[in-house]
Amino acid sequence: MRYLVLLLVSLCLFSQVQAQKKEKVKYVRIITDSGDIKIKLYNETPAHRDNFLSLVKQKYYDELLFHFIKQHSIIEGGDPNSYNCTDSTVLGEGNPGYTLAAEILEGKYMKRGALVASRRGDKVNPNRESNGSQFFIVQGRKFSMQELSLIERQKKDTFTDEQKAVYMTEGGVPAWDGMYTIFGEIVEGFDVLDKLMAIPTKSNGRPVVDIKIWMRIVKR
Repeated sequence: MRYLVLLLVSLCLFSQVQAQKKEKVKYVRIITDSGDIKIKLYNETPAHRDNFLSLVKQKYYDELLFHFIKQHSIIEGGDPNSYNCTDSTVLGEGNPGYTLAAEILEGKYMKRGALVASRRGDKVNPNRESNGSQFFIVQGRKFSMQELSLIERQKKDTFTDEQKAVYMTEGGVPAWDGMYTIFGEIVEGFDVLDKLMAIPTKSNGRPVVDIKIWMRIVKR
């Protein structure tokens, strides 16, 4: 009987693993007047994936703004306070009334095109919980091996050979690795990302023209 129970438990666990492997990948299209960006969401970060999909289904993001651009770094959006806001509205602090527990995983890093959950800083947010709706997309820049070695010393950590190759050939923001939940990546529309990143900004990083977004769940 004992062996039968163990066998049943093992089969149950095996079935769960197989089900996770077969879980379909979800995609979201971010629509802007400058073109569309297609995002693949990671199944390895289920809380962030499901929250993002839920907000997209609710059309929560429609007509919000990409409210912050840091050249050669990131573009950020998803602040509900950006809906029909004025030029003087302070953006970046809005949220849907909740945070998400961090899902920071090894193997997910700040490469060009990464979709990342925004959050408050470590001093007020030591668990690195994510804002419930705000996100940013990484553009970054390419780094030399010498620059990556310096960042490793500063972080007291090491990059994998894969990370180094990606940061040297594609770019990203390696100094931020391991600090934020990365829950997706661009699969189409890198040219649109670069077009948006080139829009001039005010001193606070807000684009000089409003960049409205709309989102839809799409098939691969």
